[in-house]
Amino acid sequence: MLGTSSLPSHSDPRETVTFAEKHELRLWLNGKPVVERNPDPNESLIHFVRRKGYTGTKLGCSEGCGCGSCTVVVESFDYATDQVVTNSVNSCLAPACSVDGKHVITIEGLGNAKNPHVVQTVIAEAHGSQCGFCTPGIAMSLYAAMKKNPHADEHVIEDAFDGNLCRCTGYRPILEGAKKVSPGGRKDSWGRGDLGAGEYIAKRKANYLFSFQEGDVDIEDMTEIPFPPTLLEHYLKNPEPVSYVIDSGEVKWFHPATVDELLDIMDAYPKAKIINGNTEVGIEVRFKNQKYPVLINTQDIPELRKTVAAGDGITFGAATTLTSLQEQILDLRMQLKPHQTRGLVAILDNIKYFAGHQVRNVSAIAGNICTASPISDLNPVWVALGAVVTVRSRTGGERKIAMEEFFLGYRQIALQPTEVVVSIFVPFTTESEYVKSFKQAKRREDDIAIVNSCIRVAVDMVDGKAVVCKAVFVFGGM
Repeated sequence: MLGTSSLPSHSDPRETVTFAEKHELRLWLNGKPVVERNPDPNESLIHFVRRKGYTGTKLGCSEGCGCGSCTVVVESFDYATDQVVTNSVNSCLAPACSVDGKHVITIEGLGNAKNPHVVQTVIAEAHGSQCGFCTPGIAMSLYAAMKKNPHADEHVIEDAFDGNLCRCTGYRPILEGAKKVSPGGRKDSWGRGDLGAGEYIAKRKANYLFSFQEGDVDIEDMTEIPFPPTLLEHYLKNPEPVSYVIDSGEVKWFHPATVDELLDIMDAYPKAKIINGNTEVGIEVRFKNQKYPVLINTQDIPELRKTVAAGDGITFGAATTLTSLQEQILDLRMQLKPHQTRGLVAILDNIKYFAGHQVRNVSAIAGNICTASPISDLNPVWVALGAVVTVRSRTGGERKIAMEEFFLGYRQIALQPTEVVVSIFVPFTTESEYVKSFKQAKRREDDIAIVNSCIRVAVDMVDGKAVVCKAVFVFGGM
């Protein structure tokens, strides 16, 4: 159901910008279409799915800090790449409105006690579940990892759990069970024996959609719940995002399709909050009692997801997620000269310990920058590398701000009220430049920093000796 909603243009009172007013939330849940009338932009995805009867998804920390019990899988059409992407997501932070037009899979969608999915089976048979509270989230993280990368090795599988906590098992049985579905899952962590790629899997050959290669499990067919064909057909016929607004009376949820529309909304509502993964605003609303009557969801704006490489550096769209940033840098390392990527490697080094997969999968790089947290894992790196942000507004046009001038104080930035960040430029390092990033926290995985830093030095040869001619030291959290 669509109507229309107009918002005034502050830059020209004679003009108005019209958005289609939407009164229904349409998504697919465990392979079935769901229509929610008059959705509430403040409702979280976990409360939505539990209200629909899928109570296997558990509410733990409520802040995406790494317990992972609320993990679900969200499959969506990426307008920037024209591909379907699969991600594990913290449903405690994700707004229900953010999954409009997407496919959500909960633990019930994988299987049940009578007909379990393979990821449920391997965890159960390895005694990877005790109290069971965290198990649904752990199973969903494993499912997402294997569906994204059917040939994931044991290290990839282990990393997939960096956003999940278990207080009972000590993790070893979870990992031993999970690694049975990896190509190298024949042996246990001590290198002993066959854990079931032969007899173990043969017993289940009739029940699961496996392909077999020399006795190993090649999970090419772990798609028991495919992306809904009707939804895929819709996106193939309509490859451009649609703009709309959901108005509950208390909160307006804008979904712009272009940067121009985003600027129009900011011009009309200078105090609006831009969200991509809701990993910061969600915390402010839930634990700091903040109220934001206007929210703008930017995750489907193609221009904000684009990456453009040039001779002197690379530009990332503001809504590029941390996971996408990580994947793109790994690809760039294979394409560029080693010295050019030293700064990008410094980004990689800190991203690895930036929250968990569920947060990185949805968090936008510009969101982390504009939050201006003194313990941000990436802001010291951006500053040290000499990164430059491009900002834009309806009234002020476009301007560029060096990252070293962007932060004015504690959680204070150089943006004007109606300006938005549209991209971040990162220069390549030269042959004479060397970069190192560093993070110290109470624990290695998924923890906020006590102190973090990035150091960039340039070296010249003087009289046959290497001399530091320039040095940049940037610290956060001190």
